[in-house]
Amino acid sequence: MDVPKVLVLDGNSTFRFGLRSAVENAASATVVGEAASSEEALSQIEALNPSVLLVDWQSAQPQFEKLLRAARDCAPPARILVCSDAVGHAMIIRALQSGAGGVVTKNTTPETLVEAITAVSRNELFLQVHAKQRAGASDNDRDHDAPASQQLSRLTAREREIFRLVAQGMLTHEIAEHLYISKRTVENHRSSLMRKLELRNQVDLVRYAGLNGLLDL
Repeated sequence: MDVPKVLVLDGNSTFRFGLRSAVENAASATVVGEAASSEEALSQIEALNPSVLLVDWQSAQPQFEKLLRAARDCAPPARILVCSDAVGHAMIIRALQSGAGGVVTKNTTPETLVEAITAVSRNELFLQVHAKQRAGASDNDRDHDAPASQQLSRLTAREREIFRLVAQGMLTHEIAEHLYISKRTVENHRSSLMRKLELRNQVDLVRYAGLNGLLDL
């Protein structure tokens, strides 16, 4: 697979330099450009054709949807990896619902950052689950973080999308209409993701999402 081409978006020049340096010091990814605002990033995407947009969550607002559309227009489509200094489960679910392919914290190690970039460039989900600060989370809850991340990374992009919609309470026909696919296709993806996550029904799925900080229950 080709080395991921990264466009870095962060309104803070210090953080932007740090993110760029972390990526450039790795041989498995390369930075093709950087931007201080969503507008600046949007003006570069077509020319640079990145495979991954590494974006600060705050800097990307309120143009995240435009960034997502521009990323999908790349050939092949680019993925978005959200980087934030405040990562909680509510923020993670918002990012995923918005179309992000992964979430990491700004204090992550360079190795983890590059691992995340590589994962999302392969259309895999990457969540720095252990970094979430969940109020009242017990040690037993935190013990679930690593295996949950590994399980979620096995889902395809479509399965992740359907996972989020099912967890939100949408019915099969509603998901089919929302995604412009058939009900049979939704059922097939749902069966597959339930099998991969070792879940029996929707109640299990919602509990799984809540336990692992992926849904604000």
